[in-house]
Amino acid sequence: MDIHVKKNSPDNSGDDDALDKPRPYKAEIVAELIQLDRNIMKLLVRRGKLVNRLRAGKDHAATPAAANAEKEVRTAWEKNAASFSRDEKFARQLFSLLQEVRVDSQADASARSGFNLAPARRPVAVNLPGPRSVMATRMFAVLAAWLGNTLALDPVLLNDPLMDTVKALNNAGAGFSWTVGARMGEGSLRHVPSGSGVSLAGDKALYLGEDCMTMYLMAFLAASQTGRARFTGGSGLKMADLSPLRRFLPALGARLAHSVPKSNGLPGGVEASGRIPERIAVPEDLPREGVMALFCAAAAWRKKVSIDCAALPLPLFTAALAECLPVLRACSVADGISGTVVTIDATGANVPEDAVPSLDPLLSAYLLALPAFAGGTVALAGRWDESLPFAMPALNLLRRNGVAVHADAGGVRSGAEAAAVDAAERLDLREAEEGLVPLGLAFAARQAWKRKSETPLPLVPDSLDPAIVEGFYAHVGLSCGKDMLVPATGVAGSEERYSWTSPSAEWAFAYALCAYDCPNIRLTNPSVVASLMPSFWALFNALPDPSEGKKAPEKEEKQRRRILTR
Repeated sequence: MDIHVKKNSPDNSGDDDALDKPRPYKAEIVAELIQLDRNIMKLLVRRGKLVNRLRAGKDHAATPAAANAEKEVRTAWEKNAASFSRDEKFARQLFSLLQEVRVDSQADASARSGFNLAPARRPVAVNLPGPRSVMATRMFAVLAAWLGNTLALDPVLLNDPLMDTVKALNNAGAGFSWTVGARMGEGSLRHVPSGSGVSLAGDKALYLGEDCMTMYLMAFLAASQTGRARFTGGSGLKMADLSPLRRFLPALGARLAHSVPKSNGLPGGVEASGRIPERIAVPEDLPREGVMALFCAAAAWRKKVSIDCAALPLPLFTAALAECLPVLRACSVADGISGTVVTIDATGANVPEDAVPSLDPLLSAYLLALPAFAGGTVALAGRWDESLPFAMPALNLLRRNGVAVHADAGGVRSGAEAAAVDAAERLDLREAEEGLVPLGLAFAARQAWKRKSETPLPLVPDSLDPAIVEGFYAHVGLSCGKDMLVPATGVAGSEERYSWTSPSAEWAFAYALCAYDCPNIRLTNPSVVASLMPSFWALFNALPDPSEGKKAPEKEEKQRRRILTR
């Protein structure tokens, strides 16, 4: 509807100040929108409570009756949404988001106002077993369950993807048990094979959590068994685009059927013939986690297969293969590589009971960077494998930014170099591994605070959202000028508190490092590190010497979307 304004009206009198004031009709609209939003929030609170009652307090529908009830609600939602929106995909995504809303009291919300980062500003003296490879740990666990081998891993990071995987395998007949160690998030993992073996085909839907890698693993394992496997997951897998998996599975004699019509995520099921072909052509759109899952599953099939990866981007193929080969060879899986064709002979596959994953290069890099921010030394015991994708890029990034690093058969050690780094040279992260980019940005922030003047803003990958970079720097007291980082006055060492929500575990690690120069910054979602290294905060809070064995704080409940009530 057109709105007409009279020429003689006060709002069109030529007064510049009047032009900046909201029109009366706009003020009414704003007031009505605010009230409408309050009403919507009240309805969301009520809806969240009903969903919680339906699920009996669980994070997802834990019983067939609850699952059928949610399906009935979803079907009615889609039918009603068709009367208001032509975008069916948006309507489905909105429903999935609403199902994840959680209701909290105001007291709980206040207690979670932010995780204060105020590390002891003294030189660190870290001498601990280093974090083991996240990918290798999960591969050893999956192969031990599927091949029926005994396995003992200690120490191990009990992160969310690993625990979701082993719990799903246990529900399918595996025999995993685990023990939490002195530091929360670390412990030991054991597998004792059961007599019946593992079978994914059955009436029970297996919950896979949030990680796409878990879904790819389970789908490729299910393809080797005759029958139908049913899967469900959290919001991450409900909203995931599994269309590359759906298009690829027919090449393995299987198909993915989504339970929600026109959906690309979970819940769903894999219907399989159990007949894996001897030669498999990998499509160009299969993601890196899918390719690694395929190599892992091929070792579990106990047969000889050739996997043609010619269609994949060469860097993706090279990185995925380098990540998986050490585990396959440790499990007596013969391999042959001819260009981009990988032949895997798993007829004699066997997981050693005392398998030892190498150090995780990505997680180790963030710990090895501590001397650049706090001074002191870090020593991580374990095997450093330079062939892993992150290994050499991590060492190069550390050395480029003033960290002396030495790796040998006993582990890897780091310390701050006496020579100053040339801060005038612009750090180029455009070709860096995605997980190392936040570390590079933290190093640039360190240089800006040391110089107390403008520092060149690092070059970042085109795929990285500039808003994330700007938000990261803004919350550690830096502003992004034209290609420059500018320190804000009166921030370093002050009691001002900046609260930020990290998009991933790596960003949280980098944010924690920045707390040495900008103390008392706050993180609203510290539990984000549970996806990689849940023991990180226990270690960070115990600095400068975490080997003293301080008691770790209780693990914070996993963050979900929340509506606050008074």
